[in-house]
Amino acid sequence: MGIADVLNQSSRKGRPTKSELDMADPVKKKKSGAAWGSFFEKQIQKTCDIYMELKIAYIQRFAVPTLFVPPRNGKPGFLTYKEKTGFDFVGAIIKSRQSIFIEAKTTEHGTIEVFQEKSGIKTHQLNEMLWLESVGFDTYFFWQIRGADQVVYKLRPSKIIEMIGKTKALTITICDENRIPRMILTKYRGESIYDFLGALE
Repeated sequence: MGIADVLNQSSRKGRPTKSELDMADPVKKKKSGAAWGSFFEKQIQKTCDIYMELKIAYIQRFAVPTLFVPPRNGKPGFLTYKEKTGFDFVGAIIKSRQSIFIEAKTTEHGTIEVFQEKSGIKTHQLNEMLWLESVGFDTYFFWQIRGADQVVYKLRPSKIIEMIGKTKALTITICDENRIPRMILTKYRGESIYDFLGALE
């Protein structure tokens, strides 16, 4: 089933409705990529909190650090983002005793750039994830497409390299053709979450 099928589903048992998503989404009207990214990470964090409570996994979120620029020359102060090192989520799965590293990405449309340093899946992130995967750790890029009902692809770094070939972008079509696992926003204890370990079914 492709993205079009997801969008056209009339029955979405266990999933939040569009109005519920809108009400739960404080950044939708801002149309800010950074705000959307923070909102997506918070959705993942909700899942991590439940995993920790149930002793399924211990996974911490590392938010992008901010810096307050004080008022100057009559201009008000403001917060700005600093450069972040490391990954969005780092932790361990209890049962397998396996370390896990996650980088969360979100785009409005069904294309994400790869191998660059301004946005998308950045060169240094992919190289570091590939190295960690090669020595046996669980490493994933979670790619959310906001315009496709907030569907999220769960991507292994090595699979990204295999799929993109000589191109420098990943698309919905490429992911569907390669049967990349998708994570659907679901309800658990009244919270809208992504059960990325499949442990809450």
